[in-house]
Amino acid sequence: EYNVIIHGTIFNNSHTSNKMGGAGYIVASKKENGNNFADDMIPKLDVQYCCFHDCYSTRADLYGAALFSAAKKTILFYTSSVNCPGQTHNEAEGAQFDLQSSNVSSRQVNATNGNSKYCGAIEYRHSTSGYFRYETITNIACMFGIAYTSITVDVALELSNMVNISLFRTQGGG
Repeated sequence: EYNVIIHGTIFNNSHTSNKMGGAGYIVASKKENGNNFADDMIPKLDVQYCCFHDCYSTRADLYGAALFSAAKKTILFYTSSVNCPGQTHNEAEGAQFDLQSSNVSSRQVNATNGNSKYCGAIEYRHSTSGYFRYETITNIACMFGIAYTSITVDVALELSNMVNISLFRTQGGG
């Protein structure tokens, strides 16, 4: 098993023709379960001081426009996503950052100009511990700005900014 460390990296105009990960798709192995992702996790993903800009998919069902991952421990610090996918590419299905993680720590994360059918900025999945601080979410069109899916942790979204979030229900939504 491997740890993945990505520091001080710019992903500009990165794209995929797949359903996950416009710029990065990091899992130990994929498990088919529709859109209820429960992939095998790598031990640790550490992403710091990175910028994801204009990341997208050529498909209309993208999850993780900037980053899609599954890691037992996830660190997402001082990282931003801008225009992932933005208004000039297909609307994404899910968030700019789609993170499956037992222990997730995110702080000083910026997500700007997202365009998604469901979650617009960050989706945290399967977390049992962690924290979410100093997030800045701006100019997002989506059904949910931030989503916590299948988590068993006391959630504290603290000291964060949510500005100009356009929330809407998808066609036929409940």
